Amino acid sequence: MDPNTPWTPPASVLPSPPPSAAPSREATEHPTTAWTSPAAAWPAPAWPPPARPAPAPPASAPEVRLSGAAITGIVLASVLTLATVIGAGIGAVLSAPVVARWSQAGQGGQGGDLWGGGITDDEAQPAVERISSDELEFWFPAALELYNDGRLDHLCAAEHELGCWEVAVIPEAACDLISIQTSFSNDPDGDGELTHQISRTDVAAGEAIEIAFGEDDYAFGWISNVSCIESSPPADTTASLPR
Repeated sequence: MDPNTPWTPPASVLPSPPPSAAPSREATEHPTTAWTSPAAAWPAPAWPPPARPAPAPPASAPEVRLSGAAITGIVLASVLTLATVIGAGIGAVLSAPVVARWSQAGQGGQGGDLWGGGITDDEAQPAVERISSDELEFWFPAALELYNDGRLDHLCAAEHELGCWEVAVIPEAACDLISIQTSFSNDPDGDGELTHQISRTDVAAGEAIEIAFGEDDYAFGWISNVSCIESSPPADTTASLPR
């Protein structure tokens, strides 16, 4: 070997570049083959797809709270409804007091029992039948007397060919203007199909107001109510009290 010739190591002695080394500048400027990044050579990891989040529980309906005014309104409406029902019951009692009904058999002094039972025998009934104010429950307390002996025939109008019912209304207190309501019906248990008003003024307590009333088209008649339109102040009875 010529000593002036430079020594070149054999190819087997030259170290090979590491796999992860970057390409040389020459190779980059004059590529002869496609260069692949070492990271690209690794297969992508097979990550499982993200788990779908569990559905959120349905939102509950918001709690509704009634205001104090609403609660008060509900309570007031309930009270008014109850008051209406109770008031209707009381009104029915006041507008339909216990009444005495007499049949046509008692008209014209021919005799007729209380409540229209059809008694026609003059000897089977008293000449006078009395009903207390407690039994009748008129708006203005008053008792009744039914006359079966014809004592009030002179008060019966000629237009009543079948005669009249003859009664006396006896109020418990004085009244400047008293109204007596008469009712007539063909049903012994029904409401009045026809009504009339009879008025009297300056009535004293315990005074018997004698009236004769009739309607030929109806089989039953009665005093359905007594009311005081204008009342007088009660009399001072302290002087008559026992000492």
